[in-house]
Amino acid sequence: MNLKARYCLCAALLLLACLAAAGRGQYLEDSVDCGGRLVYSLAYDPLANVVYGASQEGPFFAISADSNKLVSSTWFDYPVRVAYDSVDNKAYCTVRTADYDTIMVMDGTTHQRIGEIPLEWATSPVWNPDNDRLYLTMGEMNKVAVIDCKADTIVTEIPVGSGGVGAVLNRRHQKLYVRNLDSDDVSIIDLVTNQVIKTVAVGNSPDAGYYCDSADKYYCSRGRGIVVIDGVSDSTLGLIPGQPQAGIAMVESPAHGVMMVATGDSILVVDTDRDSFVSRLGVGRQPQGLIWSPATDQVYCANWSSSVSVISGDGSRVVTTLRVGADPFCFALAPESHRVYLGDLSCRWVYVIRDTTSGIQEQSSYSPSAAVLGVRPNPFTRSVAIVWNTLTTGGHFARVYAQNGAIGQGSPGSGGRSLLGLGRAGRLRRGCAGRRVLHRGRGHRPRLGRQAEIGCGAPPDAQSVGLSHCGSLDRRHCRAVR
Repeated sequence: MNLKARYCLCAALLLLACLAAAGRGQYLEDSVDCGGRLVYSLAYDPLANVVYGASQEGPFFAISADSNKLVSSTWFDYPVRVAYDSVDNKAYCTVRTADYDTIMVMDGTTHQRIGEIPLEWATSPVWNPDNDRLYLTMGEMNKVAVIDCKADTIVTEIPVGSGGVGAVLNRRHQKLYVRNLDSDDVSIIDLVTNQVIKTVAVGNSPDAGYYCDSADKYYCSRGRGIVVIDGVSDSTLGLIPGQPQAGIAMVESPAHGVMMVATGDSILVVDTDRDSFVSRLGVGRQPQGLIWSPATDQVYCANWSSSVSVISGDGSRVVTTLRVGADPFCFALAPESHRVYLGDLSCRWVYVIRDTTSGIQEQSSYSPSAAVLGVRPNPFTRSVAIVWNTLTTGGHFARVYAQNGAIGQGSPGSGGRSLLGLGRAGRLRRGCAGRRVLHRGRGHRPRLGRQAEIGCGAPPDAQSVGLSHCGSLDRRHCRAVR
């Protein structure tokens, strides 16, 4: 086969695959077997770019956000919640053993245990980067423990209301809000003096709490309403009525001045300036966890109807719905890798969602070691990812291609040209040499084909990097989604 024929064949294969998969946004990229069910907590370590998690069946685990591989697993009796300290590069995991409760201290580089802090009824850890201290609610002990993270010692224990469970940090004014389930109130702690400066009665059971930094207010959902507390004066500003059921989780979307509340089978959108409900969005059954992504300005909502609802940042619509395991529960955002990780209560899988609005990897730049055209399967969307690059001798930049082949994002470079993709005008663009072509084997399993020299029309110092999701993959080869 001559050079021109080889080029045309590769271009046709890539073009047809890209057009077949056009139009996707967020998608379920992968799943990682963490070794146990009941994943109640995830935390992100930006220094190592890993996600820590705790499965109540035993493992404290670490997942690489670069490779989506399990890189460490340490077994304890009953891990509960996780927090990460980026100042000292440590992770803290509350653990219930047969004889006592404790906090395991894990090294952020090796992900192995380096210490232990015995603490009765240790439940929910919150790390404050401003004073490098860890705050833990102590459940039936009706206290909050303060831990010096440098020395891993207990500084003091602060008495709060009865049945303290959830703690929320207010970094702007150095306060901690503690929801007390049994005494139906919120304890507000001054983190400078380690004293409770006010107790606010909220009535009924305070089911969820959230400090909205953009509005400087603390919101506490209780029964069929939300109590609003001023972040400066700690006074009660009012009650937002009309909530059909108790709120389970909350998150703000700061660019739009709204907060979203998960309740029943819907998301309630709150205007944080006027403190009123502005809209209601139907999602899956019993939404549990919420997380907002600043990269895409969208909110992810985990529903116990085996789905994740992706909501626009202004709360106006559900953008898409992703199918996952039966009981998705908690999130962690890995912004460096443009991924959202999702823990589930009923299975061993931690699901990986690509955090993108266009269906493509966000713009990135790196120095590849070899020119390559590679293929990665994505079993959840019946598609594969085609990644290509060429080498450069000076400088580097990235071009990112959408699923229809159009240039999604790009930064100017030193004369680099695109490989096999459609430009904005819809014309095929010539470019540098690729090294692999995509063939489809039996059963629709994508595989890397034989080496194919395609000829290079660009100077040796040019580089292009691109990624698009295209092709087809039979769902029978999906290991996690049933």
